[in-house]
Amino acid sequence: MTVAAENPAASASSLYYYDDLRIVHLELTHRCNAACPMCARNVHGGAVNPDMPLSELSLADIKAILLPDFVARLKRIYACGNYGDPIVAHDCMEVFRYLREHGPNLNLDLHTNGSARRPEWWRELAEIMKAGPHYLRFGIDGLEDTNHLYRRGADWKTVMRSAESFIEAGGRAEWDFLVFRHNEHQVEQARKLADDMGFKEFFVRKTGRFTSAGELETSDRFDVLDKEGSFEYWL
Repeated sequence: MTVAAENPAASASSLYYYDDLRIVHLELTHRCNAACPMCARNVHGGAVNPDMPLSELSLADIKAILLPDFVARLKRIYACGNYGDPIVAHDCMEVFRYLREHGPNLNLDLHTNGSARRPEWWRELAEIMKAGPHYLRFGIDGLEDTNHLYRRGADWKTVMRSAESFIEAGGRAEWDFLVFRHNEHQVEQARKLADDMGFKEFFVRKTGRFTSAGELETSDRFDVLDKEGSFEYWL
């Protein structure tokens, strides 16, 4: 979990004052139903990172960490998993219900691949989130024939059903499209699909992960491996 302060002076130092905190990034879980090759939670889309403990926060943890009066004065809480997808956390729904109960005006935001849970789960989540300012951003990198090349393990029909259920229940959905050579020809087609489905925003992104942070070297391709460490294809 990370936090941000509203006071610039506090933000400039390593010490945050409790009364200045207004934004919280909530990492609910290190678990994920997908295996995106450039994600640090796995080895090039294959085996789970051996140095990463698989853990998550329960509703009881959240209640102990984010007390009601603290939640009430926050401006924003967003769950954008660095290592896991928030929707696979066991208590995801209950956590968002707790946050909305104590933060009726809170910007409540979530990022996901969308490839899990049943339609009724998404409709219930929409009911909770839409009671105040919010968005739910789906990471969908292509169409049915390409999305799985990066979002390995994500099922297209499940993703579409999840988005449809959330939107139909009144939730604000947004689409993040991460562009690669294998899907760049589909950007406008995906943009139209997003508009037809009722997505409120469509964002086109590019990754900086073809550049090695350690050596500052850039490559035009990235090896994708299976769980045994064998080469499958290139991004």
